[in-house]
Amino acid sequence: MEGIHDGDGGIAVRPFFRGLTRSGINLHVWELPPGTSEGRHTHAEDDPDDAYEEIYLVLDGRGTLHVEGEDVPLETGDAVLVPVNVDHGLSASRDVALRIAIVFALI
Repeated sequence: MEGIHDGDGGIAVRPFFRGLTRSGINLHVWELPPGTSEGRHTHAEDDPDDAYEEIYLVLDGRGTLHVEGEDVPLETGDAVLVPVNVDHGLSASRDVALRIAIVFALI
């Protein structure tokens, strides 16, 4: 996918179990080439179609998660919870790809 949330470059998105679970939980694995980003955005609690809480789990590589004005460095094994109404965005480092699992659900 190109330009997710107006980010830079293309991100390979692989959804798992789409339409098969009744729990409302979604699982994606994203692969971001070096220098690629997901643009900064917020999932608003008052939007019933976008009120997502997200967990980012780094499977491999390095990058940065921008969360509420703070840049949080990420490396293999790190996990970050992003609640609704929180400004956030993701980027791979310039020299190494980033592979992450994202678990998300509407609240």
